[in-house]
Amino acid sequence: MERTKGFLMKKTAIFCYTSISIIIALVLFVCVVVSYDDLDDVLQKAHEQHPEIPVVYDKRMVFLYISSMCGVQIAFSLIGLLGALDECYALSVIYLALTFLDLMSSIALTAFHPFLGWHVAANVIVLLISCSFIKDLRKLMRQQQSINPSDSVE
Repeated sequence: MERTKGFLMKKTAIFCYTSISIIIALVLFVCVVVSYDDLDDVLQKAHEQHPEIPVVYDKRMVFLYISSMCGVQIAFSLIGLLGALDECYALSVIYLALTFLDLMSSIALTAFHPFLGWHVAANVIVLLISCSFIKDLRKLMRQQQSINPSDSVE
């Protein structure tokens, strides 16, 4: 099958972005596990800097929340990683939808955390690359179907 220009570059970009996302989520999880005893102090300091944040948060609840968010990020990234590596159209479309949802939540959260502007920019870039990658995958599927019309499309 002949691939379009830049197909390997798009595949590599998705691979790199998802790998970095997995590493960041794992590092965040390890940092939370290591600093579990210090979470009370961190929550108190956050309340002092931002009085709108209540100090009543239980550190177990914060730990569970951060752990679950790390797990979700790893799962989303693995879907994108497998979609790119296997050149799987369905997984790539699912990853595109998940990236779009992440983009929407990041846009909403930039009002509270201006640093998330970088996350929004990264999501927009990945969204565009994913769209182009899916378009290329669709072309490959059509080429494969025209060569072997009796075979089913994966």
